[in-house]
Amino acid sequence: MSEQSLQDALAWIKTILDNTRNPVQHTYADKYRLAAFLTNAALNARLTCLDLLGWNDSARALTTEWTATPPEKRRSVVLRFESDQGCEFLRTVEHTQESAVKELTVEVRSFFKSRSNRNLAAEDGDSTASELSSQQKTVTRIKEFVFKVQVRYQLSVSFGFVDRDDAETTVILTSAERTTEMISATMESPPIPLATVNNPASLDISFILKNLRTNDPEEKFRFCIDRSRPDCATPRRNRDIDEAVAYFLKANEWAGVVHHTIISRWKEQLTDDQIDIDLLTSRGGFIPIVPLFEKRPGSDSVLLSPGDLARFLQEQKRSLAERFDFVEKTMPPGKLLTVAEAKLLIVLQHKCSLARTYIRSINDIEDTLQQQLIAAIGRHVTPRDFTQLARSQGQKLFKKQYAPTPFSFAVQRLGHSPEGAFSIEFQHEAMLGKPKGAIMSSADRVVDSFSRTFTDSESTVMYVPISDSTTRVPFMGKRTVHACLFHQFSDSGPLTLALKARARQFSSFILMAGRISSSSDFEPLAAMIVRNKDEVEIPLELEQIPTAKEFADAIESLSPEQQSFARSFRALQLQATLFAVCIVEIKPQMEILLNLPPDSLTKEIKLSQDLEQLFIQYQIPSDLLRFDENAIDEPRIAPRIAAVKQSAADIFSMIKTAEKVELEGANARAQHAVLDSPADYVRVGYADHHALLADVTKLPADLTDVQFNFARLHPDFAELYYCWLRGSTATIRVFQYGSDALEHPCWINSLHSAFNGSD
Repeated sequence: MSEQSLQDALAWIKTILDNTRNPVQHTYADKYRLAAFLTNAALNARLTCLDLLGWNDSARALTTEWTATPPEKRRSVVLRFESDQGCEFLRTVEHTQESAVKELTVEVRSFFKSRSNRNLAAEDGDSTASELSSQQKTVTRIKEFVFKVQVRYQLSVSFGFVDRDDAETTVILTSAERTTEMISATMESPPIPLATVNNPASLDISFILKNLRTNDPEEKFRFCIDRSRPDCATPRRNRDIDEAVAYFLKANEWAGVVHHTIISRWKEQLTDDQIDIDLLTSRGGFIPIVPLFEKRPGSDSVLLSPGDLARFLQEQKRSLAERFDFVEKTMPPGKLLTVAEAKLLIVLQHKCSLARTYIRSINDIEDTLQQQLIAAIGRHVTPRDFTQLARSQGQKLFKKQYAPTPFSFAVQRLGHSPEGAFSIEFQHEAMLGKPKGAIMSSADRVVDSFSRTFTDSESTVMYVPISDSTTRVPFMGKRTVHACLFHQFSDSGPLTLALKARARQFSSFILMAGRISSSSDFEPLAAMIVRNKDEVEIPLELEQIPTAKEFADAIESLSPEQQSFARSFRALQLQATLFAVCIVEIKPQMEILLNLPPDSLTKEIKLSQDLEQLFIQYQIPSDLLRFDENAIDEPRIAPRIAAVKQSAADIFSMIKTAEKVELEGANARAQHAVLDSPADYVRVGYADHHALLADVTKLPADLTDVQFNFARLHPDFAELYYCWLRGSTATIRVFQYGSDALEHPCWINSLHSAFNGSD
């Protein structure tokens, strides 16, 4: 409850009880007793509302019979509200309507006068004038269509018995039928639809009657929380309170639906002078649900006494009766909504207030526990705090070899320095309860895991597919199995992890992430080479699947075929749940591939970098670099290293030669710009275009086919072939790769003049 609501409740309580009561300190067990006390108070208040809704003697008799019946021989007790409305045409009414009277005045002038007045008229220079007046009004004939509007509703309760029909155990609590006449301007547009049946609103009230004690009029309800159940966590989070909260949530929804049906569905038939809607929807009535501790003289309990609860319930009845009296005195007589419907709306509004107050009060107990825990610790506990607590407790409970450790490992061979490291970390600060952008250590990010390591002798050969499914590479090595236990709160968001890897300078390794599909197969879903201070982050998408018990409960009522399909699909899901990371160091594998002794490349940094470049960048086959043991029988390391170095140097020389040729061609193509100024010709070594073409004419005349590269002059020309025939004309064949090549004026004029105008 809010502070203002609490103060208002205390002020009202002091008018009921003596004003010397004050809240006191309490224990954890008192919170359980308070939750039960609030539930009993809410149930008593709901029973009062049922009495006001028309809970008659027949309903009470069936209630006693239902509560005495064994649970296996009874069904639910349902409170049901049914309503409908419609209209029918009665008659046509015609009447006239007159508008207001309008008075018109007309001035009439005449220029014809008697003979005796002519001289006078001539002197006056004017004619004679007179005024005429008349009255005017409009009469309109109006035709109106009168409809009979009828609304009906019924509130009933049905007691469920296994061996009896529902018709025999249904009691009508209240019902009414209201009619009135309404007028429409057209016959085709009635004021409401001709017939409408609203959906029934049903509420299961079995929870109230299950806790009702019909044989004890002093203490009608004795709700309690079973703390011995394994699922009982707090005064709020347990099965008994969950059942009570679920009922009051449904009760609040039911009361709101019925209230909406009466007000919104019938509001079109109401006029402003009939009833004030705000009068019916305003809150009123004392809520006897008071989350209060107080010390009673002569008692160890800090709860309010049963006598105090009785006073609260009496105040509830008195305040509702006061509201009823107020409505009876101030509400004008209506045809559709009468005093009976007004009282029904007041009770429905009161039921909603009861449900909201109870749920808020129960949740306040949990909030109080949380605030007290935060005050005791001094901070808000985050999932990372809980993980640190679990790690600390694990160090005390488990032996060293079984305690959880951070999932962070070095990529390292025995007797060598690390090549790098990899780890699984939380991806976002929100997962750790940290603000965005906060500085966190790597220990805060890394997840913890339980692990067990298997040596090479304990491991079997596994295979990883490459290129296609037909090529499988065997591998062995040390293997470690991990199991992670994540701690997550309901408001901490989804769990997101990332696989991170880092390589040191002049170091490299292959990182593969995937899943174990069988005892001998590893299926990589992502793979990359991490080298020379690279940092890699791969997000891990997690999907939670049901536990074995949840899965068995879910398929219990399915058909055999559906169960078989579900089991097959679950087997496929379980097959993909074993996540795996495989690390392969590159240097040892290159030593094996090139027939080099172990550790021979450890200090050969440049050679290792060159070999990786040849393999990764240039895709050079290993046969061109491998030391040939068949050709040279040399067990020493140095000659083998020298042979590999020489092979690498030869291949680099070939690569550099090819790159030089390619670079020259690229430079020539880069000088493809059209030479439009003398500076451009000087840049390529000629005074002007005539000097450039003169080189062409100086070619030996006895050549039948001479190739000359003009690619640097124009981008659209790839090659120019010149054939010079002795004593005759020249023939030019141009291979055009672009558009509009020969249309450039520089080429047309230069070629024409260079070859004496020949085509």
